[in-house]
Formats: sequence, structure tokens, C-alpha cells
Amino acid sequence: LHGRSPARPDQQMTIGAFADVLAEFCDRLGLDQIDLVAHDTGGAIAQVFAARHPERLRTLTLTNCETQDNIPPAAMAATVELARNGQLVSSAPALLADPATRAGILAPGYRDPGFLTTELIDSFLEPVLGTAAAADKFQQLIAMLGPGDLLDAEPGLRKLDAPTLIAWGTED
Repeated sequence: LHGRSPARPDQQMTIGAFADVLAEFCDRLGLDQIDLVAHDTGGAIAQVFAARHPERLRTLTLTNCETQDNIPPAAMAATVELARNGQLVSSAPALLADPATRAGILAPGYRDPGFLTTELIDSFLEPVLGTAAAADKFQQLIAMLGPGDLLDAEPGLRKLDAPTLIAWGTED
């Protein structure tokens, strides 16, 4: 969604469903083994993919991402509450219209919020909130964030036999 690739109308908005999309992507490109690098929610997707398709991984690299005890992250609490109450779609136009609010949504994720230019903020928010259809899909995704898919992946991850790097910054 952040990559401006619209979700299919029937796309399930769960971490597990996105792991299935990644497997489908690899199938379509004929990728038998991959070096998978993931961050943020993509890291949760990568963990589920790794548990379901360990034979496809040559290597796995995870950076600051959701984990079974950090999904959704605390910094997203207000957004998650809006989504779970079905209010994210109706709030999207107002959120996008106010520059201070737009910056405030992303600022907790940055040590130096001054790094957030208008262009960077727009590149994050426009694809997921810029249209009612995109906001609806994003609302579905955020509302569904929880540890279930990652807890289900844990046994497979414990058996994963691929070189794995976890890089975690606490003040990046």
C-alpha cells in the first residue's frame, strides 16, 4: 500500500494474507530463493513468510519491525483506535488537510521530527489515506493488527535454518 500498489478489491488485510501475496509475487517471478530484507510492518509479513516458506529463504534480515509482543506498536495507538472504531476513513480528509496533524502522525517514529519534510510525509500518507478506497483498506489493515499471525509463525521461525540478521536501532 505504501508503494502505491493498490490492494486488490478482495485482498484480505492481515499479516498472513500479505505473506501469501509475497509468496505469489515470488511464484510469478520464478524466484526460488530470496534474500528477504524487511522493516516495520513488512518485518511482520517477512516473519510469517519465513515460517511458511523456509525453503525460499537464502537469508533473512529484519530491522525495527513488529514482533509478537509489539503489534501494533504503542506509537500507533491513536491510529489503531480510530481504525478499530471505524473512524479512520472519515477522519482521513481532515488528517490530510492539516499539516501539523500530518506531521504529528509520523513524528513519534523519528528521533528528529525535523527530518519529516512535507514531501516525505505525503509519500507515507497519500497512498494509504489519499482516497476513500485506499483509506478503507488501510483502516482494515490497521484494525486487524495483532499478534495472532506472528504467534502462529513462532514454531516455524524456531526451526528456520537461514542466515538471519536482526538490526535494531533504538535512537535512529
